[in-house]
Amino acid sequence: MPSVNTLNSIREKSVLIVEPHPYHAETLPGHAKYFTDLGYNVDIVTTKENVLEQPLCRCSKIARIFGGTSNEIESFLQSDLITKYDFVFFNSITHKCDKYVPSMWNMHKMPKYGMMGIEHDVLSRACDKFPELQKLIKANRLFVLSEVDGVGRVNPYWLIISKYLKKLKKIVRFFFRIQDNKIKILKIPVWHIGVHKRVCILGISVPIPWAKSISAYWFRERANFGDLLNSNLFDYFGYPIIHESVSCCNVIAIGSLMEMLFSKEKHKRMRSSLIVYGTGFIKAPEENMFLTRKLDVRAVRGYNTLARLQGLRGVKIANNVAVADPGLLSVLLLDGKMPKKKYKLGIIPHYVDQGDPLLEKIKCENTTVIDITLDPISFINKIAECENVISSAMHGLIAADSLGIPNIRMMLSDKIYGGDYKFDDYYSAFGIKKHNRVDLRKESFTEKDLDNLKRTYQVKPELVHQKQVELLNAFPYKIKRKICL
Repeated sequence: MPSVNTLNSIREKSVLIVEPHPYHAETLPGHAKYFTDLGYNVDIVTTKENVLEQPLCRCSKIARIFGGTSNEIESFLQSDLITKYDFVFFNSITHKCDKYVPSMWNMHKMPKYGMMGIEHDVLSRACDKFPELQKLIKANRLFVLSEVDGVGRVNPYWLIISKYLKKLKKIVRFFFRIQDNKIKILKIPVWHIGVHKRVCILGISVPIPWAKSISAYWFRERANFGDLLNSNLFDYFGYPIIHESVSCCNVIAIGSLMEMLFSKEKHKRMRSSLIVYGTGFIKAPEENMFLTRKLDVRAVRGYNTLARLQGLRGVKIANNVAVADPGLLSVLLLDGKMPKKKYKLGIIPHYVDQGDPLLEKIKCENTTVIDITLDPISFINKIAECENVISSAMHGLIAADSLGIPNIRMMLSDKIYGGDYKFDDYYSAFGIKKHNRVDLRKESFTEKDLDNLKRTYQVKPELVHQKQVELLNAFPYKIKRKICL
């Protein structure tokens, strides 16, 4: 059998079955057949001892099987390949949970829709010992596969879906219930039910009235402050969100994601509206681009984005639409606890610019380099420790603006997709037509430049406060806590 180290390509619509327990392979063929019958491609990652077990020979024709040591399995679960699976199914989720699950959760290496486990395993008291499982439950990312032997775990709620509307050739039934209002119970089949407030049926996002979660799309191919901030901000307002595809989510917020809502081919728009809360375009408009979903616009990043949306058919713009990036609300994550200043200058390279030798052209004392891939709370705390900020990442500048810290954009390369467009869009919200920048390919940034930064800083604090109030007023749901800016 091949080693897990050779697993480097993931097929579309795939489920990963993980069995870290040695000599516990007897159930794997049944689970592999179960997911295969639902139309999934199946990969199995297990111990080398299990690979040698005879029962696995029975599923070699329906699943790819990879063996490895405990360390090799852990290393694979921390790789970016995990994010390409629809689900990761742990046959024994509590076995080595303290080793595998925290590493996946803390490194933001999670499958598209979440993790799954056997019902009696996940609902057992053993799960109470693992805080990471509780975090998954709170984030609606932990699913339970009901027993297939007839145990009653089905609610009366069900949807009958026809794969072919006219001929009604195949009917697929969805069943799920909420156990203790926390854990989702999925019954056969588990097909594309990653949304808990809406279910995607034949390209139509259908609301489920008894569900409470909000589904959103954000870029998560790699950790990045602006993208990760979506989850933290909505959670702060009392609405944990789950990640869902652009075609099925009901909210799209922070990030340069507007292009994803357009297609070069004209087709019928989806009936359900998508709430837009602060996203924007990343590049100049192209010809013959067609909107794929109806939009309910509550906030956009800048006036450039707003101008391109105005007049489009299928776009509803709220009367109190906010023109500002919701990243300006990142100051709220500090909960009013402002750390003491430690550094004269914080340096924030975009993740494509990390380690660039041109950073040495910043000739200032008492500086610190801040990693843009940190979790949002750690990131905003580190920025708050700085008196000034220089950043090639747009949301590094936005976070500094939210804290009232003078900042300036630095340019290290042409690697940032879209060039100046998203920066110009953001600054248009403040009436700034040409924002300040320093191109380290052509010049250095010295102590003299740092002294002038506060004087030349273009974003007025009173205007930032106004934009923050507008963003709060435009938030699409009732905020569940008192906000003090």
